[in-house]
Amino acid sequence: MLAHGLGTAALSAKEPEALPVCAIPYALTGIFGSLICSVPTVRQSLLSEFTALYGLVESSC
Repeated sequence: MLAHGLGTAALSAKEPEALPVCAIPYALTGIFGSLICSVPTVRQSLLSEFTALYGLVESSC
């Protein structure tokens, strides 16, 4: 996601008319990621995977 943001900023500096073409997928990726992570089953799966990989303590959210 960071690379997409940096690419959008770099491209818009040289070609401002290309900014909407780059910014729309960037925004949609963020929206889709937020929506999919708000599904309880997906959220729990991600939390348990990160806990197993990194030894993090699960939050009670």
